Amino acid sequence: MKNRIENEIHVYDTKNVGSAELSRIIDTEYLRYLEKAFDIAISTPIFFFNRIKVQEEGQGHGRKLMEELTEILDQHEIAVFCVLNPYGKRRMKDLIRFYEKNDFIILTKSKGYECMIRYPKVKEKATVKAPDSTSAPEIYVG
Repeated sequence: MKNRIENEIHVYDTKNVGSAELSRIIDTEYLRYLEKAFDIAISTPIFFFNRIKVQEEGQGHGRKLMEELTEILDQHEIAVFCVLNPYGKRRMKDLIRFYEKNDFIILTKSKGYECMIRYPKVKEKATVKAPDSTSAPEIYVG
């Protein structure tokens, strides 16, 4: 897998079986609109999920791409906003299930489209408190 992060994120399989593309949302007015419209707080960088595309559906390529993508998003503490758009053989309920398996949360249930968001999973970092002369070291996770 290869990826690039700047104002866009591209994840693609080196065997050319699929790709995922995201664009950073930098318009502050649009960010405030999202916060107000969906009653959410955005405190990390947020990207708009443009698409995930695979050559052959049902072979696990989308799952593998999404696993790679969510790992990158978590490492860089990036949130993702998307509007689900079923086309072809895809059904809305299948898209929702796919995104929910990858920790996306439904923001709206409207006729014809769904909006979802995924917040990054921030891994807890262990820190060691320097010992004083009377106690053993303590480890804090937080």
